[in-house]
Amino acid sequence: MSRMNRPTEHRLARGIIPVLFLGLLAACGSSDEPADREPPAAEIEGISLHHAWVRPAGPGMRMSAGYTTIVNESNFDDAIVGVSADFAEAAELHESRQVNGTSSMERVARLEVPAGRTVRLQPGGYHVMLINLTRELEEGDMYTVTFTFEDAGDVAVPMIAATGRTSDNTDH
Repeated sequence: MSRMNRPTEHRLARGIIPVLFLGLLAACGSSDEPADREPPAAEIEGISLHHAWVRPAGPGMRMSAGYTTIVNESNFDDAIVGVSADFAEAAELHESRQVNGTSSMERVARLEVPAGRTVRLQPGGYHVMLINLTRELEEGDMYTVTFTFEDAGDVAVPMIAATGRTSDNTDH
């Protein structure tokens, strides 16, 4: 290629690169982004679970946590007595606490869900601990966690793998 063609190629590249960059930027801001997706609510016997999400987990990560908002619109108290997930060897209800500046986490065998009340599983509080993951949890993908209620029974809850969310979705 002669030196005479190079200025033309350089000008062409300067024109194409910004267009490609703007196209890439537009694609990143589309409404199909995982952070904008909301899993459908799950319902059983007057109890609904909304805004459910799990923390993404990359290669080699063995644990994650799941969160949701539980609304009991029934006239009956109930309780979560178990959780399970096919992508983890174990799933447990846990509560994180801050006591005298020290963080701790402990397993919860039973979580009350009183009639007419809302219970939130959220960072820094109650959550589902997913132990010994059997696969990666990729940002934007959906995973199912099954909640077992003492009276209402089992309900499969779709959860999106996402960062920076809250159980009541107030950040959107």
